[in-house]
Amino acid sequence: MDLFQKYPLEVAAIEAKLLASLEEAKTDFPQSLGARRIKEAMAYSLLGQGKRLRPWLVLESASISSDILSEEQVQALAFPAAIAVEYVHTYSLIHDDLPAMDNDDFRRGLPTSHRKFDEATAILTGDALLTDAFAVLGNARVKAAQQCVILAKAIGSDGMIQGQMEDVYHQGLQDEKQFLKTNRYKTGKLFECACVLGAISVDADPKVLASLRTFGMSFGQAFQLADDLADDSEIVVYLGREKILRLLKNEIENALGALLPFGKKAERLIELVCSLR
Repeated sequence: MDLFQKYPLEVAAIEAKLLASLEEAKTDFPQSLGARRIKEAMAYSLLGQGKRLRPWLVLESASISSDILSEEQVQALAFPAAIAVEYVHTYSLIHDDLPAMDNDDFRRGLPTSHRKFDEATAILTGDALLTDAFAVLGNARVKAAQQCVILAKAIGSDGMIQGQMEDVYHQGLQDEKQFLKTNRYKTGKLFECACVLGAISVDADPKVLASLRTFGMSFGQAFQLADDLADDSEIVVYLGREKILRLLKNEIENALGALLPFGKKAERLIELVCSLR
């Protein structure tokens, strides 16, 4: 699903909040070369390029988790998490593209950060986005400390970073078990985190959190499987298209099952999941 076409106003709001977050970050010496360069590099990778799926999931998860708040109230509470998650996602892409990792020259048709600037700037830009994500999330109005811990665990040594490490040191063909483990950590953890943070931002009850946790992980797995199928990646050739399609079907069913308690409130998430078929 193309969120830009489906929900242009919501995606525009996310873009505006991302820009505002960069402009609000103050430095002691804003005209110094270092300050100007890091701001330019952060804006280059963060603004105007992403699909905004993860921050949209934060906002949508918050929306379906609350029965008493207005949409304006929900967004006010959930936007710190939405911005933080997109900061983290962008940092991970910048570092993923580096020569020591995937060594990519282009992303979404534009030079990658280390090609546009240089490797040192790319590394520091990723570091800045990761660090600033917690400054943004720390300003959340509901359970800010808990949200910071959840994000840290999702992307740390037992989360996304572990998945990245699995990917680096299992280059080449992987068996099904290893492939799913890598995807679970590298991709699924951040999707899961996005949905959980959305629910926590509106102080949802534990049953809601559990459902959205299951949904986020299953959707993240399905998202990666669908991406592999679309790209006809090496793992599709190795494991076989039919096996990948079976795995995708299972994750889609799991994701849809997790949304059942929400009824019609989850229509937009259901449509998103079904678009992966």
